Amino acid sequence: MTQTPSPNLATTGTPQTSELSTADRFLCDLRAKLPRPYLLAHRKIHISDRYGKPGMAVCSPLRVTALVRDPDGHGWARLVEVLTPDQRVIECVLPHAEIEAKPLDAIAQLADCGMQIHGQRDDLITFLKSWTPGRYAMRLDQAGWNRDCTAFALADGRIIAPTSTNETMIYTGAVNRFSAGSFEGWQLGIAALCLGNPFLIFGISLALSGPLLALTNRTGGIFHLHGATSIGKTKILQAALSVWPSAEKEFSWTSTSSGLQGLLVEANDTFIGLDELPREPHAGFGDDIYSAANGAGKNRATVTGKAQARQQWRASILSTGETPVRKVLRDQGHSLRGGQGVRMIDIPVTGMTHGAFDDLHGFLSSKDFARELECIAPRDSGHAGPIFVRNLIVADRTGTIRTIAENLHRTEIAKLMRRLDLDAGTVGNEILRVLDRFALIATAGEFARKLQITGWPSGAASDAVARVAAAWYEYRGADTSTDQTAAVEITRDYLQRFGDSRFAILRNGDQNNLEAPAARSHEAAGYRDEDYFYILKPSFDEIHRGYDIRRAGEHLQAAGYLEPGGERNSLQYRLPGLGKQRPRVYRIRTDILGA
Repeated sequence: MTQTPSPNLATTGTPQTSELSTADRFLCDLRAKLPRPYLLAHRKIHISDRYGKPGMAVCSPLRVTALVRDPDGHGWARLVEVLTPDQRVIECVLPHAEIEAKPLDAIAQLADCGMQIHGQRDDLITFLKSWTPGRYAMRLDQAGWNRDCTAFALADGRIIAPTSTNETMIYTGAVNRFSAGSFEGWQLGIAALCLGNPFLIFGISLALSGPLLALTNRTGGIFHLHGATSIGKTKILQAALSVWPSAEKEFSWTSTSSGLQGLLVEANDTFIGLDELPREPHAGFGDDIYSAANGAGKNRATVTGKAQARQQWRASILSTGETPVRKVLRDQGHSLRGGQGVRMIDIPVTGMTHGAFDDLHGFLSSKDFARELECIAPRDSGHAGPIFVRNLIVADRTGTIRTIAENLHRTEIAKLMRRLDLDAGTVGNEILRVLDRFALIATAGEFARKLQITGWPSGAASDAVARVAAAWYEYRGADTSTDQTAAVEITRDYLQRFGDSRFAILRNGDQNNLEAPAARSHEAAGYRDEDYFYILKPSFDEIHRGYDIRRAGEHLQAAGYLEPGGERNSLQYRLPGLGKQRPRVYRIRTDILGA
């Protein structure tokens, strides 16, 4: 069951917790490679005098190991290794622009890594510029795939790349993720306990789908598991987080929009879990749904007004909470739009025998099983995802990985369509887009099974994802689009709130039998009788502000609640019986109140 790394791949770099070399080895190499006229004496770098003896001291031991650039040929920098006071070696990337224009900032970076100045600052800058190493490297400043998907940077500092590559690559992004335990321990622990538990298999497969997003040219999505407290939603998330090197803490939805974007950048091409969606999230939550799934942050400007490069990412996202996203938005005075509904997918955690679980694997209760998951998830973590990527790179060297992934994906789409009894010719676009996301998750799970990563039997991931997709489909409603549902909910909520106070009652169409004084004031929204609400156009526009007004009316008509007056190309109705006035209104059936 154990998958060993391919001999044709190398994982460069080391996690933050490991030393790059011993101090003695570092000093020996430094002594041999120091450029003239510098020499090492008494664990300090000196400028030699005319007799080749140690002269003025410059700094503590450090060395320039490579000149690095970004994939576009810009962003040149020096890769510097510093021997710290506690005899560790730390890498530091010093941009050339900083060395030339802001030398004090460059020195501050070195000092932060443990370098000590023993002479003049100008002498240190001169020393750095005089050292021209013979090694060049390409810098990857973001976790995930490089531009042509031939190498993959991990947020623990490692890079997975073929050993045959002609160019050295280094990761210069944030190193804030860590691995623990062993891959074998993860297979025997978390992966084994997933069997018989569709939501756990779904979570692991979702975490593994991150690298496939770029390979199949897809954007990520947010899958939101909601249900009663203490049924196991967070344990599903913790199991999924064990796939990749993880941070020291779990993340939640309490982050601001900019904070969330930072987390997504760090999780690029991998996975992020966001626990406990609050009932009252921050004001920009609705926009965050689009941003997180689309993989792009907001346009921002520098202090000089110049546009900054937008942050970009692709990530698979698992969210948990007690409340569905639809209700969270509605409590904020909004409705879930179609674009949001295909990006943040509401999934009720129901239908299992023990909360979120079906098979307790011999544990006496779901509480004991959940406690075991919580214990072992961080103990053996951070191995399955990198090994999955190694195998993807090997397959892609023969040019087959994209073909394999797309073929598997088509197979999984067909399975989902059969499972949900859907006809490809009649199913709506929103449903197809969500099923496409589910199919990619099943593809990742089945592909990982073929690569002997999970140890699951054939079809386990496919069946688990299908069960979760069925739960989403049943909860969503089979025959209505998200935009249609939103139009009905917005209109219903308004009429439930103001139907008595802002609508004058029509009795037999007689304008002299109007009631509800508020309807004659600036708050007047229209008229009503026993069968209909007659909403004035300004009020209808206000109710659906931020939406396409024509489309909102069409959705209400399709749902059977709006009845036009029969005029060509018009959804409105001319209200008779009000003297000389025949105002145009939207005629809405009163049974919408029970929708």
